[in-house]
Amino acid sequence: MGNLPKINQEILQQIHSHEKMSDKYKHIKTSDVIQEFEARGFEITSFQQANTRVAHNENKQRHVVRMAQSTDIALPERSEVVIMNSYNGSSSLKLHLGAYRVVCANGMIVGDDEIEPARIMHSKKDWDFEVYKFLKSFDSNSKKQQENIERMKKTYMSFDREMEFAYQAALIREKSIEDILDPKELIIAKREADVGQNLWLTFNKTQENLIQGNFTKIFERANEQEIVERITQKASIITDSKRNMQINSDLGKLALSYME
Repeated sequence: MGNLPKINQEILQQIHSHEKMSDKYKHIKTSDVIQEFEARGFEITSFQQANTRVAHNENKQRHVVRMAQSTDIALPERSEVVIMNSYNGSSSLKLHLGAYRVVCANGMIVGDDEIEPARIMHSKKDWDFEVYKFLKSFDSNSKKQQENIERMKKTYMSFDREMEFAYQAALIREKSIEDILDPKELIIAKREADVGQNLWLTFNKTQENLIQGNFTKIFERANEQEIVERITQKASIITDSKRNMQINSDLGKLALSYME
């Protein structure tokens, strides 16, 4: 593909586990998993790694690689495999079925309830068989995912229903609805391609705004006189890969629950 993502090869090919891990922990290199997918016509489309300030955690931290079949790269919407891994005990090897839409740079997780992700412990000797099973089911699960997306596109969302969706989506990221000034901000289209009132577009708008922090949060803080004040501020962008994945997964489950 034309623009390859910037990839940290050291983390993908890391041969050492974190020093805190026991001898029973035999980590699975992400590069080995990638090779299994590349041998079957997949290529990397994005890479993300968690930040770390601890020297001995460098290149062992959690990271996420997304891959798509080479024949699907040019499609406006496609299914992808989402690989999450680490070598410090913060994550087992996980394989999710993701969805990618050209106008959305975040990538989505649709249907973890219906299409169970693979979770592989680093002590598992036959990890390659688990990867093989995931690969073998990719085409059928991808078809199922695309059918769900088509059903979402045919599911009309009135304004009231979108607002109901926004309230529930807000609680995926925030502890209380009171932490958000106006949940309506979550269903405001920031892209022309998102203008419309079907479930797929509602899901996309909400996902973009939740991940990118395109809404106003309410904070309480004490001033110099120790009087608690309520202030408003734009929400932060979700940069943590694990939290990003969890929000995506939970939002995808919410969207599927709205299908007609």
